[in-house]
Amino acid sequence: MKMRQFKKSLVLIPKGQVRKEVLKLSKWQSRIVLEPGSKATIFERDIFPSSGGEKRGPFDVDVTIGERAELHYVVLVNGGEGTSKIRRRSTVEEGGVMHWHIVTLGGHGDRHELVSMLAGKNATSSIDWIFFVCGDEKQCVSACMVFAAPGGRGEITMKGIAQDHGYIQCDGRIEISERGSGVETFLTQKFLLLDPTAKIDAVPALKIKTDNVKASHSATVSRVTPDDLFYMKSRGLDESSARKMFVEGFLSDLTEKLPDELIRVKILGAIREAYER
Repeated sequence: MKMRQFKKSLVLIPKGQVRKEVLKLSKWQSRIVLEPGSKATIFERDIFPSSGGEKRGPFDVDVTIGERAELHYVVLVNGGEGTSKIRRRSTVEEGGVMHWHIVTLGGHGDRHELVSMLAGKNATSSIDWIFFVCGDEKQCVSACMVFAAPGGRGEITMKGIAQDHGYIQCDGRIEISERGSGVETFLTQKFLLLDPTAKIDAVPALKIKTDNVKASHSATVSRVTPDDLFYMKSRGLDESSARKMFVEGFLSDLTEKLPDELIRVKILGAIREAYER
C-alpha cells in the first residue's frame, strides 16, 4: 500500500469512507476520528532523537471509532536516550472495531500507557504489543481494556523480550463494568529472557463487576538456556543466528497479524536491528 503522511493534530475519516492507502502519522499530539462505517489503517512511527538523558513528552494520541467503523493502528517506537511518557487511548462505539498493533524497542525508562474503552454494545478491540530491551535499557508498558457496554469482544496479547541487563515492567488489565454482560475477553502475557541477567516483571489483572462473562488471563516466562544454544550450535548455527531464530519464532504470531506487507517488512527490520546492535 502507498503511505500518505499527516502532520496535523486531527485526522478525520468521513462517514462510510474506506481508505485504501496507509495513513502515516508523525505528530504526537493527535486526535483521530473514524466516522460511522469508515475503515482505515494508520502507521505511527517515531525514532526519538538523543536528548541528553532529559525527559521528553508527554505525548498523547486519542482515537474515536464510530459505529461499525474499523481501524488498524500500527505503532513503531524506537526509544532514545531520554525518558518519555506516551499515552494512547481509543473509544469504540457500537459495533466498531479497533485493532492496536504496537512495537516498542529500547528506551531508558520510557512509560507507555494504552487504554481501549469499549463504550458501545457489541464493540470489538484487540491489543497486540511487542516490546524489546537490551543493554541497560528499561521500559514500562501498560495496557488496559475497559468494557462499558454489553456484548463486547476483546483480547490483549503482550510479548516481551529482554536481553543483557534489560528490564521490562509489564502491566495488563481488563475491566468489565456492571453493564458488560455477555463480554468475552482474555489477556495473554508471554516473555522471553535471552540472558540470565535480564528481568521482566508482569502484573496481570482482571476486574469484573457483573456475571455472564467469559474472561481469563495467563502469564508465562521462557528462558534461553546454554543447553538451548548448544543444541542450535550442534545444528550448524552460530549464537547470533540461534538468538535470531528464537526471537523471530517467539514473535511470529503477532508480526504475521500486521495489516500491511510494507509495514511488516519495516517492523521486522527494526526488530532485527534492535537485537543485533
